[in-house]
Amino acid sequence: MTYEPTEIVKASFNFPKEELGGLKELAARRSIPVTQALRQAVASEQFLQRLADEDKKILVQDEDGNLQQIVFSQTQTVRAATAA
Repeated sequence: MTYEPTEIVKASFNFPKEELGGLKELAARRSIPVTQALRQAVASEQFLQRLADEDKKILVQDEDGNLQQIVFSQTQTVRAATAA
């Protein structure tokens, strides 16, 4: 899916150094500009929040086939719980 913004607005944000470093690392791994990585991160968060709002489960499967549920709290802390 290609993101086609209808209007670009310049914004300024304060980030902790570690989070900015993580954003830059994400951009470098994907070979995209940092602003595009930020837009993708926001879109991913919105998608995950919609799933959580609809009481859907988000599962991750490891290489052995074990499933863990990713649980988002109201403060957006993520924790893994073994799925039954």
